[in-house]
Amino acid sequence: MIAALDHAQLAAPPGAESTLRAYYGGALGMIEIPKPAALAANGGLWFGCGPVQLHLGIEPDFRPSRKAHPGLRVVGIAAFATRLAGRGAEVVWDEKLPGHRRFFSEDPVGNRLEFVLIDDFDGDGTVVILTAPDPDKAVYADEHRVPYGTDAVIPDGPAKGFVIGETIVKP
Repeated sequence: MIAALDHAQLAAPPGAESTLRAYYGGALGMIEIPKPAALAANGGLWFGCGPVQLHLGIEPDFRPSRKAHPGLRVVGIAAFATRLAGRGAEVVWDEKLPGHRRFFSEDPVGNRLEFVLIDDFDGDGTVVILTAPDPDKAVYADEHRVPYGTDAVIPDGPAKGFVIGETIVKP
């Protein structure tokens, strides 16, 4: 029996690691996971994405994936789309799937990516803020619950879950 999805892989051209590191780690804010020594010589990068990993494998005869793609859940999708567009990425909103707010874009080597809104409230009047990234485990080690409409104090270090200074309100 299959228990869960462990990872998905996208291909990348030789020598693209620094560009992809800047995009996935910088622009997207994903946590880079060190590749095991036995696989590091193959090139490529691994990133944590919640409990699932995204692997970027080097392929000598690389062709970008135009149809197949990972769906990446995001909080604050409009601000996220604006941030990517500000970095020169094309953002194509799609409303074909009822009940889902999403857009498509491409990574710097042309792979298709889907970005989907996370329902970031829990029904009990709180928002979850994830902090303390742990690259070895590809998770955020701590979480804080903040009531709607209150000022949030972010612990020291990176936080994931909303834009600093953005009002926390129920959608």
